[in-house]
Amino acid sequence: MLKKLPRGAALAAAGSAFLLLIGCSGLGGGSGTGGSGSSDAQANVGRPASGTLELREFQLAYLGSGTSGNGSLNFHGTEYPIKIGGLGVGGIGLAEIEAQGEVYDLSRIEDFPGTYGEVRTGWALGQVGSGKMWLQNEHGVVLHLHAQREGIMLSMGADAIIMEMGN
Repeated sequence: MLKKLPRGAALAAAGSAFLLLIGCSGLGGGSGTGGSGSSDAQANVGRPASGTLELREFQLAYLGSGTSGNGSLNFHGTEYPIKIGGLGVGGIGLAEIEAQGEVYDLSRIEDFPGTYGEVRTGWALGQVGSGKMWLQNEHGVVLHLHAQREGIMLSMGADAIIMEMGN
């Protein structure tokens, strides 16, 4: 016998399914792995990057998700430590994520910190997993990240990732 889901859980599941359908249909801009303003963000392909980024984060999800981690930004030959945090909706599981990628449209280091929007897809099982992300913050800085995940995770949904300069 099936149990009826509480109203909040049903709404969260419906929202996650809606985001998945948008991503699969291509209506969400790009291939469904785009971030906030992903059509504009993906226009950066082929252009020289402003810098590079390496991240290590931990993600825990059960309908809602949370992420925490750190990394480094290489900008104009200088390496800057960064801190990562955020909340989101969608997905289930626990994973460690290592990502590397390019930074675009960063002309001043002061424009890097901010809230980066993301629509994500990806998976992880044991030590094998993959995903890619396009993210953009309120200053127009764009990140294109290639992620490797380790853990047990099915990831579909939307996140707001906050990046700050670290110590």
